[in-house]
Amino acid sequence: MSNIEKYINKYPKLFQGQEPISGYEIGPGWNVIMENLMELLENEISRLPADEQPDYYLCQVKEKFGKLRVYLSQSTQFMDGAIEFAETISSYTCEKCGGSGSLRKGPWIRTLCDNCYKD
Repeated sequence: MSNIEKYINKYPKLFQGQEPISGYEIGPGWNVIMENLMELLENEISRLPADEQPDYYLCQVKEKFGKLRVYLSQSTQFMDGAIEFAETISSYTCEKCGGSGSLRKGPWIRTLCDNCYKD
C-alpha cells in the first residue's frame, strides 16, 4: 500500500472530493509533516456542518521551490494557517530524511540536510 492509499483510508473526509488526488509528490522526509497536517485538516472538516464537508478536500500535494505545497478545494482560516505552518516547517526539514535541512540551490531548489545534499 502506498502512502497515499494509507492516507486515503485514514483521512476519508479529506479525500472525499476526488480519488485519486491530482498529485502527491513529496519526499519521504516530509511525511511526518504531512501526516500531522492531514490530521488537523480532517478534524477541521469534521467540525463543519455535514452538508458542507464534501466541499473541502485535498487536491494536490507537491514540492515547489524547495517547500511543501498543499492545495485544497476550499479552506477555512484555520486550514490556511495550518497549511502555512506546515509549508514553513518544510523549508527547514530535509525532504529526503526528515532531519534538519536548509534550502539548497542548484538545478532545482530543494530543502536538504548536509548529508543528503552531499549525496
